[in-house]
Amino acid sequence: MMRLDLVHASKFTYVLLIIALVAVPTGVVCAQEEPTTADEPKSVLVVSPDESKPTGKSDTPDNPGAVEEDAKNSTEQKPAPAIIVSGSATPSSDGTPAFNASSFQGITPGKSTAEELTTALGEPAATLDTDDTTVSLYKIEPYERVGFILRSGIVDSIYIQLLQPVRVEQFAKELGLDQSQAISNVSDDGSLVELLWPDQGIAMELAKSDEATVTTRILFNQVNAKGFLLRGTHLQWKDYSGSLSDARAAQHLAPNQTAAFVLEANVLLRMGLAEQAQLALSKAQEITPDAVDCLLLKARIPGSVKYPSEFIQTIRQIRNNARFDDLTRAKAAFAMGELFLQMQPQDYRQATILHSEAIQRAKTASESDELWIRLEAVRMMIDSHLAVAKDISRGDWSDEQKLSTVPKWVNIAWSLTEHLVKNDYHDPMLALNVVHRSLDALTNITAAPDLATWIERADNEAQALLEQHKDTDIVDRIRYEWGMALFHATACARKTDEPADTIKLGERAHSVLKARPEGDVSQLRWETPAANAALAKLYFLLGNTQAIELTDHDSAVKWYLLCTAHLEIDGVRERVGNLWFGERLVSMGLSYWQSGNKGEGIKLTKIGVRWIEESVNKDGTTRQNLKIPYRNLAVMYKALGDTSLAEQMTKQAEAIVIK
Repeated sequence: MMRLDLVHASKFTYVLLIIALVAVPTGVVCAQEEPTTADEPKSVLVVSPDESKPTGKSDTPDNPGAVEEDAKNSTEQKPAPAIIVSGSATPSSDGTPAFNASSFQGITPGKSTAEELTTALGEPAATLDTDDTTVSLYKIEPYERVGFILRSGIVDSIYIQLLQPVRVEQFAKELGLDQSQAISNVSDDGSLVELLWPDQGIAMELAKSDEATVTTRILFNQVNAKGFLLRGTHLQWKDYSGSLSDARAAQHLAPNQTAAFVLEANVLLRMGLAEQAQLALSKAQEITPDAVDCLLLKARIPGSVKYPSEFIQTIRQIRNNARFDDLTRAKAAFAMGELFLQMQPQDYRQATILHSEAIQRAKTASESDELWIRLEAVRMMIDSHLAVAKDISRGDWSDEQKLSTVPKWVNIAWSLTEHLVKNDYHDPMLALNVVHRSLDALTNITAAPDLATWIERADNEAQALLEQHKDTDIVDRIRYEWGMALFHATACARKTDEPADTIKLGERAHSVLKARPEGDVSQLRWETPAANAALAKLYFLLGNTQAIELTDHDSAVKWYLLCTAHLEIDGVRERVGNLWFGERLVSMGLSYWQSGNKGEGIKLTKIGVRWIEESVNKDGTTRQNLKIPYRNLAVMYKALGDTSLAEQMTKQAEAIVIK
């Protein structure tokens, strides 16, 4: 029986990739109107003289496919019975997709009745009855036999058994089917492979013959969710919009299956659309609230868990349940570590313990006999090593401990990444994403890492991906990952004594990010608080380097203008925090003041002081963070002739004792 349930999307993706490499021919070209030569295969959609000869098979109950044929002496080729290839139509104005199954001789699965079948084709040569189905067999040239499977008086599906194997690309071309829109599927026991066209409801059973992929049987089915889900699962790594379209088609056809909603959430998460991913996941959880995959995915989506301390208890039950496999329990331990970082205050030490546990559990899972489990276990080990590196770099360990350990953790993650890449891992973004996250972890250590090596990795991976992928949504993510890697490299470079090199590297990050394409869906990434916060940090870093290291406040202001534009986006302040937000405004205010724009300078400083005070009053930030901002305001008020406010700010600054 073919697979119907694809909750474990990652498993199927890798299986499908293998099947695609083995079973689907490469180098297929578009159909062209060319004369048939003696060397070309005969059309399977015409009746030839040889095909019209009697088969020599008797029409017996043991051989219901063999029926007596009329003698045909004409050498003229005749058209085969009509095959109408339909397909899914463009959604209507209300967004509802339309699905149209293909038909054979006017008989359409899911629509035509038993009576209509008999009217169109006459009585069958034989029938086979089971408890809930009837198979009506016909001898229709140029095919060996054609079977119509009926359920409750309605044609459910049709199969055409060919007289001899036919090359897949030939039959697809003659039917007008685009092989790029097909997806391979394999049966549970691996004995049967088929090529599916979900939009048309057509499938070809595949076999190998003389190094070519051939088909021996064609099936016409009702358009169903399985094909769309299979194709969407495969496309999720290389065509985000296509995968989302297939996921939503599957949702419409099978609204009570969670797999399509989980697929949608995963794709949206890769595109940086956390809110939309959360919405898709919530629909899945309405159907199966306790599905383990959904619970683990929820822990990965930023902002989806309202009460992390309570949700940890739910994930702990998965992690402690010995009935689950090692990979699932590794994912649960990892998720628990992430949840400790969503709590206030963040507990980096507990997160490190759990992320380390995830490594050990994933290591055990990597010894599985199943290929996809081994690969996903290594992926879990990569994610966990990077998580530990970031935990240590952000936590309260000493600078010496961070400097001696963080580079080791990211280097191990990179070695594991190279292993997966060499084994054709299905996610083409893996290496670039690992470079991005590694540099992020390295920004908080006191010395700059081997930046040249990491930058070379980022450039090589990004350029290779851009050559391979033309889909605008994929290109968008490539540039985002690349630009963020260069941004974190810029933050690392600032630890050196070469500010000019820091500026140059930051300008490269800016050029990569501003060149982003307008993808069908991924353009929404740039409207999110996460993306705008990242851009604000990049532009502040460049402006601050100009102001502090190069004392060029005019150039600093140019970058600060870009920074403030992103800081004004809704949700950015909440993401970066009141303290970071306020301190950056104070720094920008000083540069505006020094460049001559005193009005904007004091305005930004006052706003910044207000947010730092908010952080002190609500977030528990120490008042020491207000000493310099108060002094700046005192100087500004004095220069503007407001001695009263200047004295007030001076007193407030002097009242704060730096410990």
